[in-house]
Parts: sequence; structure tokens; C-alpha cells
Amino acid sequence: MSGPAKTTRSSPNSTCYINTIPLELLSVIFEHTTTTSVAFNRWGPDHRDFHDPLAALKLSHVSSRWRFIARSKQTLWKEIRLAPDTTFAEFCAGLAVVDLTVSLRVIDYHGDASWTERVLEISCQFMYQNAHRISKLFVFGGHPLLEMFLTTPFPELKTSILEFNRNAVIGRSLVDKIPTLALFGSYAPKLQYFAWTCRRLPLMATSLLKNLTALDLDLRKRDVLNWPDFMSLLSLNPNLETLVIAIPRSEGHRYQNPILHLLSLQKAKLSVHNIQDLKAFLQGIVIPGILNFGIDIEDDTSFSTIYSTLELQGCLLSLLQQSDSCRIRHLSTIHMFCWNADSHATFDMVFLLLDPQDASHFAKMLPAVKQLAFLDIAPQFLIPPLSSVTLLSLRKTKYFPNIARWIRTNTFPSVATILLPRLPATWWSSLLQDLIYIIDASPKPELVVSFGHNMSENDWESLKEICSREGVRWRYGEYEESLEGGMEGGR
Repeated sequence: MSGPAKTTRSSPNSTCYINTIPLELLSVIFEHTTTTSVAFNRWGPDHRDFHDPLAALKLSHVSSRWRFIARSKQTLWKEIRLAPDTTFAEFCAGLAVVDLTVSLRVIDYHGDASWTERVLEISCQFMYQNAHRISKLFVFGGHPLLEMFLTTPFPELKTSILEFNRNAVIGRSLVDKIPTLALFGSYAPKLQYFAWTCRRLPLMATSLLKNLTALDLDLRKRDVLNWPDFMSLLSLNPNLETLVIAIPRSEGHRYQNPILHLLSLQKAKLSVHNIQDLKAFLQGIVIPGILNFGIDIEDDTSFSTIYSTLELQGCLLSLLQQSDSCRIRHLSTIHMFCWNADSHATFDMVFLLLDPQDASHFAKMLPAVKQLAFLDIAPQFLIPPLSSVTLLSLRKTKYFPNIARWIRTNTFPSVATILLPRLPATWWSSLLQDLIYIIDASPKPELVVSFGHNMSENDWESLKEICSREGVRWRYGEYEESLEGGMEGGR
């Protein structure tokens, strides 16, 4: 490539020849051009940058300088996303370095099935041939050809994310064989982070899954692991920092001995069938360092039962009681996401409420909360007095059914600010009537109207009239997005 290229900074209208660009700068351009991003929302970070060997392969055929960069800069080949092309594997096989990161996304291509299988076969061969130097492995999708490398020892593997529930049709035969497969040849001695999404577990998984720092098992069925095997698996991993798992049913195992001391555990995201299973689990562990806790309870329960269960681990109750902010979404289930802005500790809980009239322990859970947000629908349970709340956000509240039944005149005795929602113009009339109940439950709060409020002229005049009659002020203003952000988990 010897043609001109436009510069981009001091002289945007001038041109220069690529052959005159310093090699170091050209390397940066090459790296930027051939970098791709893969979403990892399910496992924590939003995305991860990978090197796209197919893009590098195409670019290296354009110029000898590009080709020199592609073959000499090994840092480009430390994180590779295997792409659908039959030539890239041969191209990068000789360039792969120690401590290699590989991502493979199995796609059910429409078209030539033989071509698809050939591409996948080359990818699997690359994984098999380079298993001895792969330290991070990410596989999404299922196909029988994956067996080619799944049973191969990975002596350097530290991080593995395997999601086999995608492409169910082509992956079914692989999934059916999972219980008979010795994953990684039962040899991955350096494995620390293991994430597994499949309805079955591989053969002798417990011999492989030990001394981990992160374990994420999405088994889709709670009966894949029984209670003794579950607790045994945890006992093999005393240094866990992250745990994501569906807790099995605990019948007959209410009191587990010995107690498991998971002293390094900082993040846990759990689901249980009922509150009794959670009790059995909390009675069998010690987790003093927990900072981020999530629980999804499938069966119905009450605030008082949840409170008494959390008392089994005082550190969990502290996460709630030290939260200064909370978002609540109440649809078919109640979803509470609470956090402390200073410590970044979080508590995420989803459950079915047994009795909406019995919510006195709700206030005991949140004695320090200052900011409270209702998302979508105002909670359909009797909200007890919350004396610590000073800011009530209705920014993303769309409906207030039976609000007089759930909010009383003493519900928000300290609220100083109410953030009004952005709504379609036709909804404002009904909201303004409901707003009176909320104002009456507060000590003359200031109403904050967002820019672009969509109120008609009549509704705008009605709001001013309400403010005048109730003796409250209003002003325009924006707000902190974090309070109304997306919920972190749940069903």
C-alpha cells in the first residue's frame, strides 16, 4: 500500500504516504484496526478486547510492512478470537505465544454445512494443538467437534468460561455426552476461574474443580448436584472469592458439619428454591468478607423470615443495613437492589412476597437508606415508616396502583426531595392525583421536574396548583443515573 492516506490531527486536509509513517505508529494503527470486542456481561466485565486474526490476515496481504508487523509483534497474538475462515488457524498457529487467550463462538451458519464443519474443525484443531499454552479459554455454543479439545489436558489454563446451552440443536449430542467426558483430561492444575453453563456436569468434575478462586455453575436444573456433593465441592475450594450457583434442595441436611470457612469470599450470587434451603446453606458456612451478595428465592416468603435468615450471617444483614441507596421493582416478584456508595457493597434480592400487609421488617432491613427509587410500578406492599429516606425517586415509576393503600401519612417523614418521572403526556393526569398521597406522606418536599417532562399545558398548571395548595416548591433539575439504573440480576 503506497497510496496517500489522510492525517487526522494537526492538518486534517493534508495527506501523506503510509510508507512514510514510522513503524511504531503503524503498529499502533494495525493493533487498533484488528482489535475486536466480545461481550462478557454475564460474567462481570461488559466486554473484553481480542485480536481478530482474520482481520490481521487480510491486512497483512495488503503491504509487506503490514505483514512484517503481523508476524513480528507477538503481543497481538496473546488474545485471539477464532474467526470463521479456513486459513486463519494456519496463519496464527506459528505466532501463538505462551499465556494465550482464545475465544471461540460456535455459530449455526446457514448455508454450506460442510464448509461450516471444516471451519470449526480447524478451530478445534488449533485449540487441541495449542492446549499446552492456553491460559484463558472462552467457548460459546455447542458442537460435537468440541470434544476434540475438551478432553485434552490444559496444564497452563487459569480461566475457563464454557457455555454450551447455545445452539441447542447442533450441540445436543455434545451435551448428552458431557457426563462421560473427562473435562480437560482431568488435568488443569492452574485453573482458578471456572464458569460452566450446561444442564449437566462433566465426569469427575470435583477432581478438577478444586482450589478455585471463582466458581460459576449455571446448571439450569437444581437437581444436577445433590446437597452432599454441593457442600463437598465447596470444601475443595476454601479460597473462593466469587461463587455463582443454584443451591440444591437441602432436605435431610439442615445442619451441615463441619462448618465451611470461606474467608476469602467477596461476591456470591445464589438462587434457592425456598428460604429453608438458604437457611441450611448459611448455617453451614462462615463468610466474614462478603461485599456483594445476590439471592433469588423462587418460593414465596416474608420480610420477617428473610430478616431472621440473614441474621444467621450477620455480615449479610450488615450489607443491607449499611446500604444508603435502594432500587425496588415490584412486578410479579419484588426485586431489591441496595448498595453503599462509599464501600461499593451491594445486596441484590428477588423473591415472592407472601403477605403484602406484613412488611414491618422492611424498615429493619434498611435503617440507613437515604435514597429510594421505585422502578416501573410503585411497590404493592405496605411500606412502613422510613425515617432515614431523604430523597425519593419516581423518575422511572410509571404506575401507582392503590397508592393510598400502601403509602401512609407517616411513610416518608424525612423526605426533602422527590424526583418526578418522565412520562408520556397522557399519563400525567392520573399521576398528579397520586402525587398528593406521596406529598402528604412527606414534610413538604421539593419537587424536581426533569427537562423534557412531556406535560401538557393543563397538567403543568395542575402541578403548579398542587404545589401552591400543598405548600411545596418545585424546580427543574436532572438526577444521578445510578439510582435509576438497570437492576443487576434476578428473574
